[in-house]
Amino acid sequence: MINYKTSADGFGIHTFMLTASLSYEKYRELKLILQKNVWEKKESDNQSYIKSKLFMTEGYLGVSSKLYMQNGFARIEIIVNPTDLLAERYTQTEIFTCSDSCKKMLKRLNEALKLINMTIYNFTLSRVDLCVNYVMTPAVIEAYIKLGRKSYLRQNVQEKRFTDADNNLHSLTLVCPSFEIEIYDKEYEVANRVTEYTLEDEYGKILRLEVRLSRDTIYKYVRQWNLCGLKEILSCFIYDSQDIMKDCIERSFWQGGYATLETAKQIISLQPFKGKTKEHMFDILDSRKPIEERFDDLTVNYNYSLKQILRLKNKFKKCGICPVTITIRDSQKCGDFLIGIPNLFLK
Repeated sequence: MINYKTSADGFGIHTFMLTASLSYEKYRELKLILQKNVWEKKESDNQSYIKSKLFMTEGYLGVSSKLYMQNGFARIEIIVNPTDLLAERYTQTEIFTCSDSCKKMLKRLNEALKLINMTIYNFTLSRVDLCVNYVMTPAVIEAYIKLGRKSYLRQNVQEKRFTDADNNLHSLTLVCPSFEIEIYDKEYEVANRVTEYTLEDEYGKILRLEVRLSRDTIYKYVRQWNLCGLKEILSCFIYDSQDIMKDCIERSFWQGGYATLETAKQIISLQPFKGKTKEHMFDILDSRKPIEERFDDLTVNYNYSLKQILRLKNKFKKCGICPVTITIRDSQKCGDFLIGIPNLFLK
């Protein structure tokens, strides 16, 4: 069993985004203000945007903006890292977990928005990124990213890949209809942005899990909880962040721990299953196909019905293991068994 812990921050919000539609006159006004501190700029036939450093240069760290014009429609996005904004410094790994600080944070955000002659009341909450840090050894972080890539449930889920292969080795991003999941090496991400950055801890480094909620998902919860106002909405997402993240992760990843092939077969061998059932479970373990395709092959090879496939899946769950196994090479660095990604939330 791996030695890991949740960081002292616990569960909370990493980032949120506010969006506002703009009149053409307001767009022109903001373009004049924001293009003095351009961070990134793009122009094409039907879309243009300006990413600005205005807020940062004025002392509001953790606040950035993107001004869009697309097919004749203008909007502005304000991206907020609440811990950076409150601390007035780049916090790198900290998470916003104190709902009592929402009022103070939003007051400071309102001060920042005065730079563009707007307030929080002009905006709609369009994205919330919930997250948690797990502190563990670098080898285990690497193994979780590899195993996560092999064991996510592919129905209604699409993996987003980076053009840089190194980034794909250090992160996994899954796009679902109502949310996104990102699992990544936080140390690697920070080190690429900040020179001479080190993170020291008795266990090692940080595995960051993020769940990015879309606008429709946010307002599903707003209606369900009967919320009113940005302060109340953000406070509730902080309070329920662990449960929301757990639900999204459980819907996206196979339940059960990861074991080496040998260990997984030993676990199955000790179960009171029929010999033929064990053989088919071993076939599933030996396969290198995506996890759902392994079970689909049972229909072709053994004429399994959907009911029989479900029974076999339940037998894996009864054993407490995922059909995706740890490689021998990785097991030499991280051990023969790792807790399943959904079960990380139980500690």
